[in-house]
Amino acid sequence: MTVQYEKAETGTNEYISAIITDKPVTDAGAAIKYYGRIKNCTSKDDASGTVTINTANKLGENDYLYVFNEQCNGDKKTDYASTLEKIVNGTFLAKLTAKGSRNLVLSWNKTNGAEGYDVFFEICSKKQPRLTVTVKGNKNPKWTFKKLKRRQPIRHMSKPGLRKMGRRLMSKNHTASLRYLSTNPGVAEVTKKGKITGHKSGRCY
Repeated sequence: MTVQYEKAETGTNEYISAIITDKPVTDAGAAIKYYGRIKNCTSKDDASGTVTINTANKLGENDYLYVFNEQCNGDKKTDYASTLEKIVNGTFLAKLTAKGSRNLVLSWNKTNGAEGYDVFFEICSKKQPRLTVTVKGNKNPKWTFKKLKRRQPIRHMSKPGLRKMGRRLMSKNHTASLRYLSTNPGVAEVTKKGKITGHKSGRCY
């Protein structure tokens, strides 16, 4: 998994680090399942960039991944240089289902770490789809488009969002005709292009 970051503190013992927890860090009962220093930010050039985090056999389906900037000074205590940023992970799949003659129900799978979803909607044209609604929470991911015109082509997007949800934009192109998802990334992972990498014996699809 690749994560983009910016405005990190740099210098001696400054790092981009990550933790995986079984519950949100706001939950007093959250347990840290993994901690790792990902990148040593020694120079000013390290203040912004990307880091790659190997989550294979570490990040479970219901776990939470957080990335942050810290100073590691040898006292076995973290001196935070940034807030914990929760990372949305998983393959996002959506579908449209007709409801009657003029309504469409957009539904999608729950995406781990998402606190809400932005739904963009527009007729098929060169215009950028507009933000139609923000669906808060992660319990019932669906939305109904009502009273549409008959025989009118449309395009839509619903995208997971954590912060600044209204700023997310839809690609000018349609999404890929095929998407790939592993039900158990600890056993096997699959890329956006469909390349499968096995990790251990087990069952997934």
